[in-house]
Amino acid sequence: MIQSFENIVPIEYTDIFKKSWIEQQDKKFVIWYDDQDQTVNDPDLIIDERIEYFPGSEEYALVEELVKKIRPDADYILAYYQRQSKPHQIHLDDLEGCDHTMVIPLNHNPEAKVLVWKPYFDNVEEFRDYLTAWGQSDSLPLYNISESYDIEHTIDQNNGKYLSDYMELEGVYSYNLGSMGMFTSKQLHCSSDWTKIPGQKFKELVIVHTN
Repeated sequence: MIQSFENIVPIEYTDIFKKSWIEQQDKKFVIWYDDQDQTVNDPDLIIDERIEYFPGSEEYALVEELVKKIRPDADYILAYYQRQSKPHQIHLDDLEGCDHTMVIPLNHNPEAKVLVWKPYFDNVEEFRDYLTAWGQSDSLPLYNISESYDIEHTIDQNNGKYLSDYMELEGVYSYNLGSMGMFTSKQLHCSSDWTKIPGQKFKELVIVHTN
């Protein structure tokens, strides 16, 4: 399930999150380099860089307050400032103890999307089996999702097809400043290619995983 909660994040919270990226240089770490050798420490090759917000920090307290508005019983929260220059493939968030993923945009860019599909998997291994079966099948229903959204980065290089076109879409979240998006972590999802939007080099958000 995917939900959008509009006008829930005060602009002053957004400003505090953005300030942390400028002032906490020593806390940044890289998730993904644009190179097959992940040991290459070249700033020009960084795709996904983050800061984790820990309990006791101002940023974590703000995230916790926002999460509790939507999920009052949540008691386990992982929160990161995320700055990304290239969209991920279709994936699930297979994190122990986390059932929901939340997105807090730090820029107003409704052309940028999160797409969530209906298929749900208990773990990455199940998804890999699903991918194998999909690659070998030629009789699945066709939804043509790739014709409506900028998701060229998700094409399968082995067969030239889009996995997205063979799954029913659950819903779409737009990056509206002040809003939060939430979906089930183990449903398949991905971002649209925001780099196609004029002037939009990076995606900047607070990404939250919770129970």
